[in-house]
Amino acid sequence: MKNIQDVVVDEIKKVYNGRAGCMCGCRGRYSYHPNAAEEAEKDNCAVSLLAVKRQLGRFQKLAEEAPEVIVGEDNIFYIDDDRPAEEGGKNSVIYLIDS
Repeated sequence: MKNIQDVVVDEIKKVYNGRAGCMCGCRGRYSYHPNAAEEAEKDNCAVSLLAVKRQLGRFQKLAEEAPEVIVGEDNIFYIDDDRPAEEGGKNSVIYLIDS
């Protein structure tokens, strides 16, 4: 498993940000890297290199401050926030390109 600090933006397929709970898109937004624009179109999602860069920067900064909250599994990184949406819980995920 790769370390989040070693990830570069071109290795990311998409990111997700939203309130805790469902991740179908009803509580947040998926943003795709321009290299995955075809998949974004199929999923009816936005293509935003800026959103992908921001998410990566946020994860890398947080990993410096509190590395225990960044969880990596296979080609996915997420912030471990187990609070419910009513208490401000969020889902934040980075999906890497399948290797």
